[in-house]
Amino acid sequence: MFLEIETNTKNKELKVKLQSNNEEKDNSNNNNHQTKNSDTHSKTEIELNDLNSFQKSGSVSNEKDIEQNDSEHKKSGFRVTSVQRTPCHLYLSVPKNLSSEMIIIFHTAKELKGKPQVKFGENNSPDYNLNNIGQSYEVSYDNNRWIHYVGLTGLTPNTEYKFIAGDSKDNKNWSKEKNFRTSRSYLTDDQLTFVVGADVNVVDESIEMAKMMSNYDPDFVAIGGDIALSNGNKYCYRKWDQFLDNWHNSAVHNNRLIPIMPVIGNHEVMEGYRYKTEPDTKKAPFFFTLFQQDANIKKDPFDQKPYRVHHISENLAITPLDTHHIYTENEQIDFMNDNYQKLRDDNVKHIIPIYHIPAYPSDKEYSVSSSTRVRTFWTDLFDIYKIKLAFEGHSHLLKKTKPLYGGKAVDQNKGTIFLGDGAWGRLRDSREDGVLRWYEEYISSTR
Repeated sequence: MFLEIETNTKNKELKVKLQSNNEEKDNSNNNNHQTKNSDTHSKTEIELNDLNSFQKSGSVSNEKDIEQNDSEHKKSGFRVTSVQRTPCHLYLSVPKNLSSEMIIIFHTAKELKGKPQVKFGENNSPDYNLNNIGQSYEVSYDNNRWIHYVGLTGLTPNTEYKFIAGDSKDNKNWSKEKNFRTSRSYLTDDQLTFVVGADVNVVDESIEMAKMMSNYDPDFVAIGGDIALSNGNKYCYRKWDQFLDNWHNSAVHNNRLIPIMPVIGNHEVMEGYRYKTEPDTKKAPFFFTLFQQDANIKKDPFDQKPYRVHHISENLAITPLDTHHIYTENEQIDFMNDNYQKLRDDNVKHIIPIYHIPAYPSDKEYSVSSSTRVRTFWTDLFDIYKIKLAFEGHSHLLKKTKPLYGGKAVDQNKGTIFLGDGAWGRLRDSREDGVLRWYEEYISSTR
């Protein structure tokens, strides 16, 4: 199942079409989604094969669980040795400006002799004629590990680059050559393809989904929370190792790595939610250390915030938000007002929020407190700033709402469509009554 979104660049319209599973299968091997549209339209295809959770709790709670987790980890083929300086994970994180920047991340089990470095060049260049130095951060799991971040800026829009990553003072231990691609600077008649989901985990289904979405050659993937289901527990680091190993092997298109835009969810955080405490990013140790969100790398990754703005192009911005995991919904209102107003002032036509807990749930009751908070603090802002589309997760079903405005279903030309709800890895059974709620246009437990 995928969603096709068509934007009219003259009338500033946004049309949404949810296609059937059979249509998706029929189209998965053709290249129609890569063709240009008419002179007045641009298309954005958004894969909605949303993510799902492995178990309700992904934490390691006893020695038996640790042994089982270790066994699963060994199956993934990933093992860090105590002398390894060669990158053991290599992946990309979506920067603030995807058309001119990229963030490259890799891990080693031993401290580098020099600085983390990326050598790169455009695909048609004879060699790596560019390079940049990054920063390293040491973490401690069973053994110490170094995570290295290299931000690249000043890149050419809509251009594919080749690169290798390694140690600036070691000519031997470098990664194999991979590719990355910047997005278009402005979306007009050209097409942008990106994938959205949530609740991924490390099950076989999530691997198959990653392989499927790679066939669409997406510019990036936004993962709306509950990525590896580690619960912020440092003893569950192997789940992240397995996720990153799976991602490196599956989320690849013609040797091009697909960047991740991570969104925080309850399974990224110790205790899941914020309980009468001050914001503490260290309650989500993997989320903040495994990813950087700005090509101007922060020395301390815990200085990052889970809510932010990503400029995909000059006329499209995506804004990950935090549904009460580190920051409360109320604490993000000033951020939303300031940035949404600035984006509108800058003539950014399309602003798309993405967050974990759904405002309009497809599994739990409409009145559940976690969803009520989202509606109470955010949906009025969606109305004010004319947000046409919002991505949600958590419920493990495929969902599309009717256009909603002022808490009511309205005509297509007014209101926000909410899409979700997180079923990448495994689906939840549909509600027993099978009856659509007043705000739902479609729900399904079938991919």
